[in-house]
Amino acid sequence: MKILSVLFILLLSACIEESPSKTRRLAVEEGNFTRCDSIADMRMRYNCSLEVAVSKSDISLCKRIEDTQWRNSCIEILAAANKDTLICREIEAEREQMDCMKEVAKTIKS
Repeated sequence: MKILSVLFILLLSACIEESPSKTRRLAVEEGNFTRCDSIADMRMRYNCSLEVAVSKSDISLCKRIEDTQWRNSCIEILAAANKDTLICREIEAEREQMDCMKEVAKTIKS
């Protein structure tokens, strides 16, 4: 009986934990960048962080994303959304800066 009780408690606690997709959704709704840190899967964490930064249109949040590729994507999205090539200068690598500027130019033309 004690084993069944322990198993029930473990099962219940697993059900109570937030799923990564729920955590992401809540983080974006609340504009809470640090909430993404609780997501174990790194790809999902970076995606969550990017979505919060973009939803708040906050370049400083993009810069806090640890992965270079995700950070650059975040900056590029904000640059394109604002139609501002100067934002692309926040990307460290020159080639990626140029790619960002090309994407911004496409949004300006359309």
